[in-house]
Amino acid sequence: MGKIAHDFAFSKVSQRDIVKVITKLKNKRSVGWDEIPTFIIKRIKHQISDILCTLINFSLEKGQFPDQLKLAIVTPVFKKGNKAQLENYRPISVLSIFSKIFESVVNEQLTGYFEGFHLLTNNQFGFRQGFSTETALAYSIRAIADALDRSQATAGVYCDLSKAFDSVVHHILIQKLEYYGIKGNNLNWFRSYLRNRKQKTILFSNNIQYESDWKRIELGVPQGSILGPTLFLVYINDLQSKIDDNLTLYADDTSVILKEPNIHILENKIIETILKLNEWFHSNGLQMNNTKS
Repeated sequence: MGKIAHDFAFSKVSQRDIVKVITKLKNKRSVGWDEIPTFIIKRIKHQISDILCTLINFSLEKGQFPDQLKLAIVTPVFKKGNKAQLENYRPISVLSIFSKIFESVVNEQLTGYFEGFHLLTNNQFGFRQGFSTETALAYSIRAIADALDRSQATAGVYCDLSKAFDSVVHHILIQKLEYYGIKGNNLNWFRSYLRNRKQKTILFSNNIQYESDWKRIELGVPQGSILGPTLFLVYINDLQSKIDDNLTLYADDTSVILKEPNIHILENKIIETILKLNEWFHSNGLQMNNTKS
């Protein structure tokens, strides 16, 4: 990849910005470790916007994210099947509402930077304004139709990653953020955001609450966070530089449409593409789910 000609810098936020962020928050019943619900914060948004504005600007200036906002409560939610099997539960992670306010401010600035300077590949259709599953499907259909018009042999390689968001290697993510022009205390903020995160599991059985101890999280972007999806897009963004063909990304779902003059060349290209994908996934700490790919 070539050198990025732009540098990212946090902008100071105003009380008006904070009020706008709080207003946009979804009214969810779930609460973080501090047990403060969203609707309470919305009711007093004008009263607390001044102090939140001061705290957030101080955080961005010093490159530090508060440790108390790195704590997540995980609740296992049963999906279906045998209740005695762990894989039949979906973990729901909930952070403090104040973490979401901090993150919303940063996410808006980070997204504005990446989109404004066109740093994200146009092959990524997930978690982006103006992109969707429909536009991803249309992109793939156009590639297939073009191949059929040219009487080319066509195949699709579809990859599913195992726990992709939970597998992000922090130091690799930091290196990628730095490559894209995030440096100094701006980069230190993201280091701090990822460092020393903890979670504990809470579950209820027969009206009794059970809690685990706090456990440190060494990998992944924070589940249930505002910033997590955007950071993952940054993490997987350079995959497109390794694949020459029609690559389609929707968050962690990867597909490649291959087109060749005949079936024999196509078969070799399929193998070559799978090897390239596996090599990139492996070097970035990600693993292909062979049963779903």
